[in-house]
Amino acid sequence: LGVFVFDKLFRVLSECNEREAVMISCIRAYSALMRKSSSSKEEFEAHIGYLKMLDNITAPSLKIVQAILDMVVEGQHKAEFTVIQNLELLKVFSKVVVYHAG
Repeated sequence: LGVFVFDKLFRVLSECNEREAVMISCIRAYSALMRKSSSSKEEFEAHIGYLKMLDNITAPSLKIVQAILDMVVEGQHKAEFTVIQNLELLKVFSKVVVYHAG
């Protein structure tokens, strides 16, 4: 997996002008690329970073938040007990949520 893939997805995400379906597709693609792969997560974090990714998502809809939570648990987030698999993303996401709420 090359950095090229992360770059292309980031370009699509940053240029999508709040088209919800495109944003959700990019988030899901990132999630699939990094699922259960610590080396992919490290490469993504070093090259793009979760904060940079989330900064491109302004006023996220509930569907976008759900896609991000799915990325946090590396699967389908459910209301009942779910195991967090991507702690770094959760840390950044919670800071972004607090910043936008305040």
